[in-house]
Amino acid sequence: MRKPIKTPRRVGKRSNLILQYIRQEKRSTIIKKLDTIFSKIIKKKYQGKCVKCGRAGQGVSHYYSRKHLGTRWEESNCIWVCWACHFHHLEHFKQPGEWYHSYMIKTLGEDGFETLKIKALGITKWSTSDLKILLMHYEREYHL
Repeated sequence: MRKPIKTPRRVGKRSNLILQYIRQEKRSTIIKKLDTIFSKIIKKKYQGKCVKCGRAGQGVSHYYSRKHLGTRWEESNCIWVCWACHFHHLEHFKQPGEWYHSYMIKTLGEDGFETLKIKALGITKWSTSDLKILLMHYEREYHL
C-alpha cells in the first residue's frame, strides 16, 4: 500500500481535500474512467451517429491511436462511428487521399492537422494527478 504524500501544513482546507481526492485512485482506474467519460463526450458531440455512413454509431475512432497519450483525450483526434465503418473503412486507411485523412484535413484544416500530428508523435507523460485533474475537468465541463 502506498504511503500518502505529506502536504504542507499551510495548505487550505479546500486544496487539501483536492489533493486527497487526487491521490485516492490508482492510475489504471483513472484512465478507464477518462476513456469512458471521453467516449460519452464524443458520442454527444456527434449525436450518436456514424460520421461516415450516418447509422447509429457504437464507438470512438481515434485518428492517432490511443497509445499516443498526447492525443488520446483530444476531441479533434476522435470521431464517432459504427463498428463496420471503423474496422472496414477507417482503421487501416489513414493515408493521404483516403477518406479518413481527407475528413480530418477538411475538419481541422492543414495547420490544425499538423498540430494534431505533432501532439500525437511528441512525447507526452501524464502524471496520475494530471490525469485526475483532466477527469475532474471533463466531469465539471460536461456534467457527466
